[in-house]
Amino acid sequence: MMDEALGYLEERQKQDPTFTYELIVVDDGSEDQTSKVAFKYCQKYGSDKIRVITLVKNRGKGGAVKMGVFSSRGKKILMADADGATKFPDVEKLEKGLDELQPWPDQMAIACGSRAHLQKESIAQRSYFRTLLMYGFHGLVWVLCVRGIRDTQCGFKLLTREAARRTFSSLHVERWSSYVILYCKGEPPNMYRLG
Repeated sequence: MMDEALGYLEERQKQDPTFTYELIVVDDGSEDQTSKVAFKYCQKYGSDKIRVITLVKNRGKGGAVKMGVFSSRGKKILMADADGATKFPDVEKLEKGLDELQPWPDQMAIACGSRAHLQKESIAQRSYFRTLLMYGFHGLVWVLCVRGIRDTQCGFKLLTREAARRTFSSLHVERWSSYVILYCKGEPPNMYRLG
């Protein structure tokens, strides 16, 4: 994911010198080599482009994402999981959706990615029980709070700074369900759904 993301971002910066980016890697207390690998990218590209945040204790996906969001400096904040479930150049689709939602600066808007097109592949790799839990969770989310977003757990999202400030400042759930809370706090007319 890092190579794909940095290749895309560097090429985009060559095409448009006014384009800037920062890539923040949040290591959520992992025992693998995440921080070590990320620091190598930091050495290669510089700390103005790559920043590494290493959390001492595992805080969960929501806690790690919140830390990354509040450490970011840009006008737009892209969240992307490191698993490569989405293709990084698809950020252009999210940008287009965000631009459609945001007719003036500093407005709250969220563009949501989706892995729904991969659903058949992933079901084949999941146990029956896990698939049943997944559908049960999606059903509850649809009934109780969020409609119109097919993949609430997809980590590929683009937010305006205002959306990040308003949604994450009061987000207290630090585990995997944090994205559902994020959508509940977001204002549905200001959300764009990809896929």
